[in-house]
Amino acid sequence: MGRRPTPIEGDRWERRFDKVLEVLPYALLAGSAVLSLIQPGQTSRERLVTAGLVALAAVWVLTMYTLRPPRWRERTVPKSVYFAGMLALAAVLTARSWFFVAFAVTPLVQAFFVLPTVLAFVAVFAGSVVIYTAPAGFPEPTVEAVSGWIFIICLQTALTGFFSYMGMKLWGEDQTLREHGLAVVVISHNLADVFEVADTIVVLRLGRQVAVLDTKQTNSDEVVAAITGAKAGDEQPAEVSEQ
Repeated sequence: MGRRPTPIEGDRWERRFDKVLEVLPYALLAGSAVLSLIQPGQTSRERLVTAGLVALAAVWVLTMYTLRPPRWRERTVPKSVYFAGMLALAAVLTARSWFFVAFAVTPLVQAFFVLPTVLAFVAVFAGSVVIYTAPAGFPEPTVEAVSGWIFIICLQTALTGFFSYMGMKLWGEDQTLREHGLAVVVISHNLADVFEVADTIVVLRLGRQVAVLDTKQTNSDEVVAAITGAKAGDEQPAEVSEQ
């Protein structure tokens, strides 16, 4: 079995993942746009329309997601509007070029980190419909084609939804501790990690508490000085006298 991440690792990955969620729509949209626009056999008008739709999608993500304040995630209606717009734009773009399937994946990734659970499953289902329908249209009206189309959409919704939901449940454990005012003790000599996640730094040297520092009001030099027993800027550590 894989080991559970430490509090430092969990917080670090949470910060990184938040950044990924912000950058991902633009990266997928840009990559899809480039691959679509360089394809031969298109008129200048067709390329211009595609570029316009890409710009509209970028503005939508910017104004409805990126620039929104943190409290936006507590309001269901604006989040639902954002996802509805994303799905509509993804459907239109994917219908023009299958390369935009990459952009259509965005709602599947973001859903469980933004929407309530039930709406997140709905968003994943709708995104799956867009991915498997917009590029080539609805399947032929045969039992085999329609049943296969329904099966793959339901399978993707179930698998994506389940693993995303479980990931969110595990992801929220640390946040739950914070909301309940419970302290997390982290023991580490990696000052970069310590300064990233700690509110208070307690320094022990030779088994004794020698400093309690406020992370926001100290720096690495002061912490190192407390660890070694030297003053900040000194090269030689001080000895701890025996009592």
